[in-house]
Amino acid sequence: MITLDQLKKLCPANKQPEALLVVLNDILPKYEINTKKRVAAFLAQAGHESAQFTTLKENLNYSAEGLCKVWPKRFTSLAMAKPYNRNPEKIANKVYADRMGNGSEASGDGFKFKGVGVLQLTGKDNYSRFAQSIGKSLDETVVYLTTLSGACESACWFWTVNKLNQFADSGDFTTLTKRINGGTIGLADRQKHFDEAMKVISDDVFTKSAPVVATVISTVIVAPIIEEEHPIADEHAIEKNDDFLDDICNWFNTPLF
Repeated sequence: MITLDQLKKLCPANKQPEALLVVLNDILPKYEINTKKRVAAFLAQAGHESAQFTTLKENLNYSAEGLCKVWPKRFTSLAMAKPYNRNPEKIANKVYADRMGNGSEASGDGFKFKGVGVLQLTGKDNYSRFAQSIGKSLDETVVYLTTLSGACESACWFWTVNKLNQFADSGDFTTLTKRINGGTIGLADRQKHFDEAMKVISDDVFTKSAPVVATVISTVIVAPIIEEEHPIADEHAIEKNDDFLDDICNWFNTPLF
């Protein structure tokens, strides 16, 4: 098992390590993320993507200028972007409309199925496939994804369906990164976290029990995650590899479960 001391060393910015520890020790083995290399790779990649498991919902609080930088194909002029200025719900319904199983902009699917979880599961099709794999209805899954357990399990599901253990096993960290974010953005930071995890995680992780964490509030694990959508500064608005989301949907067309 991962220990609390190990997790605190790897995720010092996380404010609820006890609850996160319970979730990870319960869920990771279910998805065969159960060796030192696999656990280290998962913690490194997921930790990078989610700022040490603290950012678990997509922030879409962009200005009109930022929208033109992030989605230049969908906002081809500042005039087109201005009606969406600092309106996350309206932005999500626009940029995710008519794709990934979502309906039109007016349907509201873009916001309902926006990026949620450690690896930002996005789109109705992906939500539906995840729902099927865990035996929940789509609406139940929408709620589950807003909990710490759901945020982590969706990432493990993505990891398994995308067969990422093979890259952790072989040490192909570059390909592993590309399969998660479509490129090598943040590769040096991901590699640094992986190297740290390999030093901290025990060789016999998940082959023996760890000390029981005494102070765990179970409601933290199932309580909805509350995050403020702080305004994103224009200088932090970077064009996304937006087509990568559609590629992920294609990868998932053949369900593993």
